[in-house]
Formats: sequence, structure tokens, C-alpha cells
Amino acid sequence: MIMSELVYRFLCLAGILVSIYGQFVATARNRDASYRAACDFGSYFSCSTALTSKYSKGFGLIGPLLGEDNILNISNSLYGVAFYFLLLIIGGSRSHFMLKLMLLAGIISCAVSVYLAYILYAVLHDFCLVCVTVYIINILLCLISAHRFKSRHSQRAKQRQHTQ
Repeated sequence: MIMSELVYRFLCLAGILVSIYGQFVATARNRDASYRAACDFGSYFSCSTALTSKYSKGFGLIGPLLGEDNILNISNSLYGVAFYFLLLIIGGSRSHFMLKLMLLAGIISCAVSVYLAYILYAVLHDFCLVCVTVYIINILLCLISAHRFKSRHSQRAKQRQHTQ
């Protein structure tokens, strides 16, 4: 296993664990409004605020568009667990198609991270350690995916040159 695959898998596992913790915080806070998470350090540095906001379910978009009771309007943390688990499964692949799929997933996750970072900063006026950790994981996964895709693409190009 090459180093980038190992780091990729580690980041997927980290993403799963951080997402599970985010779900735990949201669930605990929704059950008990006085719950104080380990990542709550003040009124503007609180993951509980972000993880229980209206943007913490369905990315703040699914509820208004499809209804609050829609099956897709689940916690962003649960989307994260599923996303990182799927990336973990396909992360060991070296096929051109799967590497392209991982790169596409990385680009989309970075776009979603930019959207959610904007919400966190400009709308909620908060700093969420769990959220920012997820953003960093998404950026690193995207960079590793781009590197792996580029390496595989150049490897394929060299193979084509040798066969001609």
C-alpha cells in the first residue's frame, strides 16, 4: 500500500470518528440544553451551537426544499459518517474510474465545506472545532485524490507510449 493510500484511509477513519462525535454532541445537546461539549469553549467558540443549528440537518437546504420530515433531512454528521465510510471502501482502489470518482467526491466535499464554513462564520458567527476539523479533512482528502489521480493518469499515459 502506498503512503498516499494509507494517509487517505487514516483521514477517512478520522472523518468517521469526528462525524460520530458531532452526532453525539448534537444528540446530547438536543436532549439536554445545558449539555456542554468538550469542544464548547465560549459563546463564539461552540460546536454545540453549530451542530444543533438549522443548518446542521440536510445542510440547511433539504428541510426548506423538501420538508423538515423528509427522509433526506438528516444530520450532516450522519451524512459525514456515510461519506467517509464510502470513501474508505473505495479508497484502496487504483482503477482510473474509482480515482476519478474519489476526486469528484473530494471536489464536491470541498464545495460543501466552503458553503458550511460561510454559514459558520457569516451567519452563525461561531467557530466549531468539529466543523473546521471536517473541512480540513475534506481538503486533505481532495488533495490526496488529485495527487493519486494525476499519478495514475500519467502512469497510464506512459503505458500507452510504450505500447505504440
